[in-house]
Amino acid sequence: MARKSSNVTLKDIAAQAGVSHTAVSAALHGTGRISDEKRQHILSVAKQMSYQPRLAAQMLRSRRTGHLGLIICGEDSNDFMDSGFFGPIVSSFIQACEERDVRYHIEFSKENLHSGDGFVPPANFAGGMVDGALVAGYYHQEFAHWLDHENQRPWIGIGETARYYTKNDSRQGIYQVVQHLVALGHQRIAFLHGDVSFNSNEEGLIGFEQACKDFRVDIQPSWVQFIQVLPRREGVEKTAAWARKFLTQPTRPTAVICQGMGIARAVVSVAQQLQLQVPRQLSVLGSGTQAEAERSYPCMAHMQPDYPKIVHQALFMLEQRLAGREVLHPCSLIPANLVWNDTVAPPQV
Repeated sequence: MARKSSNVTLKDIAAQAGVSHTAVSAALHGTGRISDEKRQHILSVAKQMSYQPRLAAQMLRSRRTGHLGLIICGEDSNDFMDSGFFGPIVSSFIQACEERDVRYHIEFSKENLHSGDGFVPPANFAGGMVDGALVAGYYHQEFAHWLDHENQRPWIGIGETARYYTKNDSRQGIYQVVQHLVALGHQRIAFLHGDVSFNSNEEGLIGFEQACKDFRVDIQPSWVQFIQVLPRREGVEKTAAWARKFLTQPTRPTAVICQGMGIARAVVSVAQQLQLQVPRQLSVLGSGTQAEAERSYPCMAHMQPDYPKIVHQALFMLEQRLAGREVLHPCSLIPANLVWNDTVAPPQV
């Protein structure tokens, strides 16, 4: 007789899949270090055995909704799905919830404080349609106050600091990029960063400054430039103006690090117009997904945040909170993947 799904345990799945109990736990909860191939095999076995995730079972027993939420923060929802940040977060969230067999809601928190409408909490989350939520992006002061003082449901931040959060380790990522460039022979390095009111951009700038100090790279103040990436056209035009000014000087950068793929492509475009060979005469590195890096030629070297792992870790933390368990690591930094495609090379002597 087949075992009832409610009685299937992690040990049962481990035995059927031919792996350890620890590996099964890591695959189902998105923690630990296992290969994607092994993880997919374990998830497939669990599905065949009709395994009911512990979180879902606890929800049913406690008469909760059994639904989780993802709240996307920002002022304009029109650009959300094309974003190099929100798009991967949404797709990773959907995949992770479906793997866990947990129902989900996705809603926007439009935070336009100049509309005159005042702050209105996200409807599904505030109305009890979900038991807990991940909150992705930057949340303004009123929303933060509501989340911490009026809201009664657990939540985990993604991308910005909070009591519980996961995010890309931008400080360490930028630090490693500078280290790699110096090892290739670069000493004249520029950094085009985003708005430092966002924690990830601020951390990236700190990582750049620390790496320059550690590896004895002289920072040229005019080569460290804030670029407002939205609206996109304004960001690209400002980047192009910066590149035309500084890439034509006798002493110019030999490498440019960009916190955004659009501005990295703008630097490459201007360099080509100036007949600078990329990457022999100018190395350029962006930040974003593999798909963004391959949208133009040459394929951009880039820092790629590990969005699936960021979301899996956030969901694991949310699971702990919903189960009433202590979250041992409430602040989780996930290393980015550094991909050295076609736009980084040793500088031409």
